[in-house]
Amino acid sequence: MKVLILRLINYNNMKLKSLFSLLTLFLAQNLFFAQSTDLDRFYFYVKYVRLPQKYTEPERRTYNVVVSDNTIGVDIDPNLFYLNSFKREEGNAHLNFDVKLNNPITYSNPEVIVRQEEIKDKEGNVKSVRTFYRVMQRMEAAQRYLLNGENYGSVRHSETFNTQEYSSSTMARENFLVQQDVWRNKFKTDLQTLIYQRLNDYMNKDYGQSLVEVRENLWLLGSKKHPEYENQQKAFEIIKEALSKVEYFSIPESVTKDIAPAIEIFEKQIKSYAEDNRKNRKVRYSAYYNLMKIYYYLDNLEAAEKYANLLVENDYDKKDGKNMLESIQNRKRLQDINKINSSHIKVLNEDRYIIKNY
Repeated sequence: MKVLILRLINYNNMKLKSLFSLLTLFLAQNLFFAQSTDLDRFYFYVKYVRLPQKYTEPERRTYNVVVSDNTIGVDIDPNLFYLNSFKREEGNAHLNFDVKLNNPITYSNPEVIVRQEEIKDKEGNVKSVRTFYRVMQRMEAAQRYLLNGENYGSVRHSETFNTQEYSSSTMARENFLVQQDVWRNKFKTDLQTLIYQRLNDYMNKDYGQSLVEVRENLWLLGSKKHPEYENQQKAFEIIKEALSKVEYFSIPESVTKDIAPAIEIFEKQIKSYAEDNRKNRKVRYSAYYNLMKIYYYLDNLEAAEKYANLLVENDYDKKDGKNMLESIQNRKRLQDINKINSSHIKVLNEDRYIIKNY
C-alpha cells in the first residue's frame, strides 16, 4: 500500500511539474510576442505648399509693407517681410501692411529680491542664516499691424531679467547698473525678431502659399525578432527614398511607382494579421497609420481618409486616426477655398517664405 501511495504521489508531482513548465513556456512566449510587437517612430522628411485661409484672384496678388511711427528704437527693414505667391509693389498694391511701432516699451522699476538660506548642523538645528540679493526687472512691449488702414494683428513681447545673487543689496544694485543696457539691447533684438516672425506668419497664413518642409514619422515594429520587422524596414527605406523626391511644387510621376512595393507590404500585413487580438491590432495599427500618412503626402486624400477611418475602427490608439481625419477635412476646405486640388503647386513670385518644422 505504501509503495502504491508513493507512486501516486510521484506521478502527481511529475504531472504538476509538467503543467507548471507548460504554463511557464506559454507565459514566456506571450510575453516575448507582446514585447516584439512594440512600435517605434521612424522619421522621414517631406515638402508641400500650405494653402492660405483667404483666396485672392491671381491678377490682384500684390502687396507692400511699410514701417511707420517708429519711436521704440528697434530697426525694422520692410524688405524682410515676404508674402509668398504675391508680388511686392509700392504705391498701388492690393494688400498694404503697416508696421506701427509707436507704443513705448515699458520698464518696471528694478526690484531687489531677497533669498535666505539656513545652515543646519547634523541634528537639523539652524546654526546660521545666509542672505542673498538680486535685482529683477521686467520689460514689455505691444505693437500693432495694420492692413489697408484697419487693425490686422499685434505682437506682444515680455522678458524678465535678473542679476546674479550677491551677499549685499548694494552689490546687486551695482551689477544692475552695469547690466541694464545689455538687458535692453537683448530685449530689443528679441522684439525685432518677433516683429518679423509674427507678421510673416500672419499674412502668409491668411493670403500666401507657404513652402513647408516637415519631419514626419511612421510607426514600425521595433523588435528584430518580429517576423515582419525586416519587411517593415524595407518598406521604410522605400518610403523615405521616394518621398525625398517630392518637391514643393510637384510630385514626380516616378514617386507613385517607386513607393508601390512599400504600400503592398503594409496591405499584406493587414490581411495576415486580421485576427482580433491586441498584438494583431498593433500590427494593423502600424500598417493603417503608415498607409494613411503615405497617401496624405501624395495628395490622395480619399485613400488617406479610408485608412484613417480603419485606424479608428481598429480600436488601438484611435486618436491618431481622428486627428488625421481633421487634417484631411482642413486640407479639403483650403483646396476648395483656393480652387485647386493639390498641395504641390507652383508658387509664382520672387519671394520664398519657408516653414521648416523639424
